[in-house]
Formats: sequence, C-alpha cells, structure tokens
Amino acid sequence: LNALMQQAQAMQQKLQAAQAKMAETTAERTSGGGLVTMTLKGPGEITAVRIDDSLMVPGEGEILADLIVAAHADAKRKLDVT
Repeated sequence: LNALMQQAQAMQQKLQAAQAKMAETTAERTSGGGLVTMTLKGPGEITAVRIDDSLMVPGEGEILADLIVAAHADAKRKLDVT
C-alpha cells in the first residue's frame, strides 16, 4: 500500500510538471500570408495579435475577422501538438 501511495505521488508530481510546462509553452502562427499573426500561451490564451496595416481599410472587416480566426486556430493546433 505504501508503494502504491508513492507511485501516486510521483504521478501527481509529473502531472504538475507537465501542466507547468504547458502553461509556459507559446505558439505563434500567421494567416493570410503573414497579414495576421497571433501568439498563444498555455491552453490557448491569446497574448498578442499583429495586423498588417494593409488590412486597415474600410470594407475589409470581414476578411480581417476571418484571418484572425484562422491564425488563432492554427496557433491552437500548434499548442495542442506541443
């Protein structure tokens, strides 16, 4: 029973270490050929969004929104694989 408790504690420590590592992992991805860049951290927290000035024109809002969603999805996939 004592050995089983030690194994459980070791597994818990490994899980906590893995969670801490995941919380510090970042992923940066782009969409639209680099027009939108997004950086995610940990389980998917957005830490930065960069938008090329060429998208900041009237009538481009829908395209911009699509590119942001695409960049987020790509960065999230990268985090999930890491």
